[in-house]
Amino acid sequence: MWKRLLLFAGLACLPPISGFEALASWEASAQVGFDSNVNLSIQDPQADGYFSGALSFLRGPSGESRLDWTFVSAVEGGVYAETEDLAFASLRIAPGLHYVPHYGWTLSVFPFLQGKTVKDADQTALSFGVRGSLEERVGRLWYVGQEYMYTVNRAETETYSFHEHLFGLYLGADWTERLSSEVGYEYARGDSFRTVGISSGQTTGRGRHRRYSDTFGADVVREKVDRHAATVRFGIGWTGSLFSQVSYEFAVLNGDLGSVDSHNVFFATGLRF
Repeated sequence: MWKRLLLFAGLACLPPISGFEALASWEASAQVGFDSNVNLSIQDPQADGYFSGALSFLRGPSGESRLDWTFVSAVEGGVYAETEDLAFASLRIAPGLHYVPHYGWTLSVFPFLQGKTVKDADQTALSFGVRGSLEERVGRLWYVGQEYMYTVNRAETETYSFHEHLFGLYLGADWTERLSSEVGYEYARGDSFRTVGISSGQTTGRGRHRRYSDTFGADVVREKVDRHAATVRFGIGWTGSLFSQVSYEFAVLNGDLGSVDSHNVFFATGLRF
C-alpha cells in the first residue's frame, strides 16, 4: 500500500513545510532513516535502516495572482541496509493549481503520476491519483491545514496493488524565518499488504491474494485496513538554499488479521538551486 509507495516520496517531492518559497527551482536531497516494521508483519516485524536520494524540479506560484499553476517532478532512488530487495528507483510528476480564495488561505489541487521499479519485481508499480489541500494562516506564527488524497497503485503482483483514501490534519508554526515545526494526523482507508507467516511455497489465498514473498521470507496477503498515523516534523533553512528536516511518524494499521504498528524516523537535507 502507501508503505512502499509514499514513504520515500520524501523531501524532494514536497515543498518546504509551509509551502513553495520560489517560483521555480531545482532541488537535490538525501535522506537517511529507520523503519521499525518494513514488512508490515503482525507476528515478526523486521526493522531496517534506509538511505535515499532525489533530484527534483519545482515550479511554485509566483504570488502575483490569486490563481496560478504549479509543477513538481522528481527522480529518486533508495536502498535498505538489510532488506536489499526493497531497493528502488522512481519517477514522479505532479502538475497542479494554486488558488488564494482569501487573504491567508491557500487551496492547492494536483493530480500525480509515479512509475516505480523495485528490486523485488512483485512490488514494481505504476500509481496515480489526486491530492487537495487547504491551508489557513492564523496570525504570523501559526498555520493549520486539511488535506485529502486518493491513490491507485497497480503493482506487478496483485497483492501489492491498492486503492486508498487519505484524510489529514496538520498544525504548524514558523518560529523564525529559518525554523519551523509541524504536527499532523492522518487517517487512511484502503488496501495494504501484510506479512502473516511462513508457508511451503507460493500460494494464492481466497479473497486475500496470498502469496509467498522471498523478500520477507514469509507469506504476504492483501486486505482492507484502517490506518492512523501521527507525525512530528522540524525544518530549518540553514541558508537561502540549504535546508534540513527531521521527522517522526507512529502509525497503526487495523484489519481483520489484527493490528500492526510501526515507527519511522528520518533526517533529510537538501540544496535548492
